[in-house]
Formats: sequence, structure tokens, C-alpha cells
Amino acid sequence: MLAGIGGTIVLAQLHVVLGGKPQTSALENLIELPGQLLLNLHGAAVIVGLCTIGLVLVWPKLPGKLRVLPGPLVAVAAATGLSLFLNSFSGTPVPRVELPGGLLSAVHMPLLPDGQWGAVVGGVLTVAMIASVESLLSAVAVDRMHNGPRTNADRELIGQGAANTLSGLLGGLPVTGVIVRSSTNVKAGARTRAAAVLHAVWIAVFALALVWVVETIPLAALAGLLVVVGVQLVKLADLRTARQHGELVLYLVTALGVMGLNLLEGVGLGLALAAVLVLRRAVKVRVRHQAPEYDGEHRVLVEGLATFLCVPNLSRVLAEIPAGAPTHLELATHYVDHAVRDHLDTWVSRQRASGAAVLVTQRGPGGGRPPTAPAQPGPVTRRIGVRSTTERRSTSDRRFQQPVVPGSRAADRVWRLSLGAGWIRRL
Repeated sequence: MLAGIGGTIVLAQLHVVLGGKPQTSALENLIELPGQLLLNLHGAAVIVGLCTIGLVLVWPKLPGKLRVLPGPLVAVAAATGLSLFLNSFSGTPVPRVELPGGLLSAVHMPLLPDGQWGAVVGGVLTVAMIASVESLLSAVAVDRMHNGPRTNADRELIGQGAANTLSGLLGGLPVTGVIVRSSTNVKAGARTRAAAVLHAVWIAVFALALVWVVETIPLAALAGLLVVVGVQLVKLADLRTARQHGELVLYLVTALGVMGLNLLEGVGLGLALAAVLVLRRAVKVRVRHQAPEYDGEHRVLVEGLATFLCVPNLSRVLAEIPAGAPTHLELATHYVDHAVRDHLDTWVSRQRASGAAVLVTQRGPGGGRPPTAPAQPGPVTRRIGVRSTTERRSTSDRRFQQPVVPGSRAADRVWRLSLGAGWIRRL
């Protein structure tokens, strides 16, 4: 999903960086891009856009004392100054942000329809569903970018409903969560929900009192910033991981669906394909939690094929284990997909950060490496095949438990074999 969103943003904003205008779809942007490069290239806009991209990429590598201000803010300010300087030499002015009228003048009370209330209700439900799904998908994507508090889905939807109600009463457009601003917020160092509130406050301040400042910003500078954000959403590590786990087709279908159709249809296409793949594997998984007894260790057993369908149940069970508690996680699985592996990686990393000892054992192939945190010094222990070795020993022990007649050759042979097995164990 993130790769598709990032690709769509990059293809659209490259046209603005080159001094043109984006098309209505990612496919049209891709088709028109060669002509934009060869025929409609605007030098001043290109210089401003490339300057913004370069500053955003170089800023994190500078010494800490120079990085007091966020890189995107510095890049936009520098690009704005550069565009004002280039206007005196270029015959074609650099396109800038336009805010016709004022924000307050656009406020008006809604007009109630004279009839066709059924169509109105249908439109309301459609907007509510699309906005809710898009916001929740963006929230899930943002949760993967940081280690802070997780999103409260109920609070997210209640806040969005209140915002949409107020926006509709003032004649505004529907409100929904978006990944671009959210990811930029996280990369700028956001830690709490106050960052999102301040984001809205600053937008209101600039839209109401500092319109003249906003109208000096070149569009190429904002487009360059969005190009960097879009490229960062396409992570090669995720692509390699999907290929290693046999999910490359699913990854590409979802990304191309988001780019070629839209966010909801692309994600729906990916979910449909994932459902087909899951049905082929005859998914059946059980997650059991055994409370600590004498040793204070929590035990979690996962049985079956661990796919994304078991993530809610797995998340609920793991949430019952307090931070800092020693845990033994046993995976009796034949397949562990990327969603479960990623969820377990995050959970084990948090337990390790709280000082907990985590033991992960795995029976069966499991689809690759054990789903634990990356190898780093700490109390996390990995052990693969422990149970299978124990089972082999118990199987060999049962060979010497067959009933025999005392004093017979069979009894003497069993005694000798038992003695030999004991010496082997000591060795």
C-alpha cells in the first residue's frame, strides 16, 4: 500500500518539479513524463525543485547543531529565496502557490436539498466509509514508522466524524487522514498527538494571517519535498522481504492497484489476492496463552499456519503479557507470513527494551528465519529445533520400553542397548 501511494506521489509531483502540471492518474503521468522532460522543461522551476530535494536529503547528514530546524522547513525557505532571485534573470516566472480570496470568505452554511434524500443518504454513507477506511489504513501505516503509542481506532473515527460534521456545516470538504503529512510529521520528530494538533494550528495561522507568505512559496519546492516523501515510502527492504517470503506478486499487485486505480480499490485487490492465497493454504491457527506457574514465565503457543488473519488474535494474546515479564513463545507452525513475522518482531523488540527475557522456539520450517527481533546484544534468546530434538529423544527412549521376558536374550539385548544409550547421553 505504501509503495503504491509513494509511486503515485512521485509520478504526479515530478511534473510540477519540471514546471508542468500533473495529470489525473498515475498512468497518464507516466505516459506524459517523457514529453515533459524533452519538450516542456522549465529551467527555473527545475533548479528550485532540485535544490529542495538536495537540501532535504543532505540535511540529516549535517552535524547536530545545524539540524535544530527541520530539514523540510529549511529546504522550502531556501528554495523560496532562490526562486525570488531567479525571477530577476528568467523570462518565465516560477509558478507559486495561489490562494484566491480568503479562508473566511469561503465559509457558508450548507444548503439542504429539496428532494432525493435517498441519494443524499447514499452519498453520506459512501463518504463516511471511504474516509474511515483511508484514515485507518493511514493510521496503521504510521504505526509502523515509530515506536510510540499505538493508534486508538475508536478515537480516530470519533475525531474524524466530529471534524467532518463541522466541516460540512461550514461548507468545507470531507476530512480524512493522509499518509504524506503523517509520515512527514513522524520524520520531523513527532512523539505525541500534540504534533498533529499543532500541525492543524499552524495551517490555520498561515491560511488566515500569513497568506502573503504562503503565496511566495514556489510550487516546485513543495513538489520536490513530496517527491522525497514519496520515494521514502517505497522501501527496498520491504520488497526484498516480500520476495524472500514468496509474497512478491501480492506486493506488486497491491502497489500497482493503488497506483492504477485508487487507494481503496488497490488495497481491496491486494486483500482479494491474499484471501485466495490463504485459502490455498487452508489456514487454521490456534494461539494459546499459559499463565506463569512456578517459574514466572509466560508461555504462548501458536499452532497452524500463521497468516495475517491471526494477527488480531495474536495481538490480543500478546497484549495480556505485561512488559518485563519473561516469555516463552513456541511456534508450532509450517508457515509464518510477513504480517505475523513483522508483528512478532515489533513485540519482541519492545519486550527486550523493557528488560524481559524472551525465548522463541519453532517447530516446522516456518517460512524462513524465526520471527524475532534482529540479532543484537540483549536478553533475547533464539533456539530452533529444541522441541524436535526432545521428541526424537523421547522416541528413542520408547524403543527400550517394550515388554520382554526376564532372563531371555531379548532382555539381555535391551539391557545392553539401554546402557549404551546412557553413555551416549553423557557424552
